[in-house]
Amino acid sequence: MDIYNASLLKLAREQEGLTQKVLAEKLSVKQAVLSKYENGAIVPPDDMQKKISIALDYPVAFFLQNAEEIPSGLAFHRKRSSLSASVRLRIEAEVRARSLDVIKLFHHHNLRSNIIAREGKTPEEMAAAIRKHWHVQPGPIDDLTALLERNNILVLQFDFKTDKLDGFFMPLPGGIVSIALNGNPAFSADRRRHTLAHEFGHALLEHCEGFPGREVEREAEEFASELLTPAGCIRNELLPPLTIARLKELKFRWKVSMGSLLYRAHSLETMNDSKYRRAWMFLSSQGYRRREPDCGVNEEQPALLKQLVNGFVSNEPNALGTLRLTAERFHNRYPWINLEGQSLMTPTAS
Repeated sequence: MDIYNASLLKLAREQEGLTQKVLAEKLSVKQAVLSKYENGAIVPPDDMQKKISIALDYPVAFFLQNAEEIPSGLAFHRKRSSLSASVRLRIEAEVRARSLDVIKLFHHHNLRSNIIAREGKTPEEMAAAIRKHWHVQPGPIDDLTALLERNNILVLQFDFKTDKLDGFFMPLPGGIVSIALNGNPAFSADRRRHTLAHEFGHALLEHCEGFPGREVEREAEEFASELLTPAGCIRNELLPPLTIARLKELKFRWKVSMGSLLYRAHSLETMNDSKYRRAWMFLSSQGYRRREPDCGVNEEQPALLKQLVNGFVSNEPNALGTLRLTAERFHNRYPWINLEGQSLMTPTAS
């Protein structure tokens, strides 16, 4: 017999951005009762399970999934300090809910992410090792998203409805690396690439335990710099003079921001402190600290999730039942899929 999963009730509530008080009012119960539902002290009766299902747009079967399928809530974020806790909770809950699909899809297709263990490597050594492991040629990575997805790193990109959070990685069971990336139009293509490299660094550097702090953020930045702009390849290209025209050429070639190129030149000691400060002052005077020219850097388009969902629906006549989603939520999450020929019955527990 399936057991009601209290943690999924809390997850679905947070995903909708509802407080306990608001959801309790929708369900016509006291907040204290809802709190007991969420902490597992009591199981909602059948009629209440149906009311919860309607209020949160999930079939009752969604709340009867095994707790072992739920990914960890630990996340490492590239965020601004002004991001509110409630918005962060909503976004993380959205990603964790979608991650339940990711786990099922990877299992269905018998996939694992193609990564290697850290084994004491520095961030720079880890970046070099993964490039070697994936047979990446020296020089710029033309399409980082495509490279990661060829190696079954799932890029979960959608609009977070805020510009205060760039992205984060979620450590999932079953050898799956998943990176949530904010598709908000406020972000430039080069910034999204850097976020992707940074969060992939967290995953490869095994930052899955403890509280995120400055040290792990520094390591992720060092990994991202070496992955996207290997020192041995770019050092000679960063020799002075680094004019704005030259920075634009390098941005187009390496597909990283002019700011990142300046930072890299300074860290590789091809630019001294005073020139570094003056360069940043000039970028600021041109308004480039807020938004740089795109210099021909194009947006990268994740494709792996679409492929997995398409293949799953083609081979699974009851996709909604297996994923435990309502038709409306499925369409909102995967709008490119036509469910013609699929069972549209309300999913039930198996």
